[in-house]
Amino acid sequence: MSYLQQKYPGKYGQSLRTLQRRVQQWKASSGPPKEVMFEQVHRPGVMGLSDFTKLKQVEITIAGKPLEHLLYYYRLAYSGWQYVQVILGGESFIALCEGLQNALARSDGCPLEHQER
Repeated sequence: MSYLQQKYPGKYGQSLRTLQRRVQQWKASSGPPKEVMFEQVHRPGVMGLSDFTKLKQVEITIAGKPLEHLLYYYRLAYSGWQYVQVILGGESFIALCEGLQNALARSDGCPLEHQER
């Protein structure tokens, strides 16, 4: 404010609040966009997540030949409990059913919801 008063004498009096309000309005309409975050709240026993993944940095071989496989990965969102199973072949509904069934048996329960990513 003192800079403006020195540069333009008599033009800017004691209007600091007005200037602050206008700068705030300008920042809100023309400034950089604000980051928007939606907090995720996980409740016990509600969400189970599963996915298939391929290890990119590890090669598994049997008798010198590469093993074609995927990993089925299951995780409970609230507790972070995890289950992993080797799936021979590709991603399929049968592989999903088998992996999920084994994961649920190991966890001694079933969440209310399941998401396959």
